[in-house]
Amino acid sequence: MGLRADKSLRGMVLPYGRVEITVAPNEQRAWSPQLVADVEEDGEGCVVHARFGPHPHVWTLYVILYGVASMIALACLIYGAAQLTMGVTPWALWLTPIAAVLAGLVFGAAYVGQGLGSEQMYRLRAFLERQLEASEGEPTAEG
Repeated sequence: MGLRADKSLRGMVLPYGRVEITVAPNEQRAWSPQLVADVEEDGEGCVVHARFGPHPHVWTLYVILYGVASMIALACLIYGAAQLTMGVTPWALWLTPIAAVLAGLVFGAAYVGQGLGSEQMYRLRAFLERQLEASEGEPTAEG
């Protein structure tokens, strides 16, 4: 298989039709993408569904940061509403935009990371396409 020949990529082929490909460990950064491809048999051949995404640890951090921003916004809104109800100056409502700025920074970091990882993403996609083109002429199990 091509993964053994290409030293700049690492990956694994799982028995249930999933292929996971990443860049070599010495090239991995926080923004490095991974390519997950699911291969399904379809009548005359196979259908490949592929998806690029960050490493699961990066994705988890991304979701946690969005969750924290949401909780800060909700807490500020609730506390500010309580202050309004009690007739006190609602200073907590002024903190709500901080959560929006935090969410914007998280989104911006993800956008920048996509740009930084675009060359690696291209290499992963080109590798998958080369492997698919090479396998088109191979005989199937039936013949």
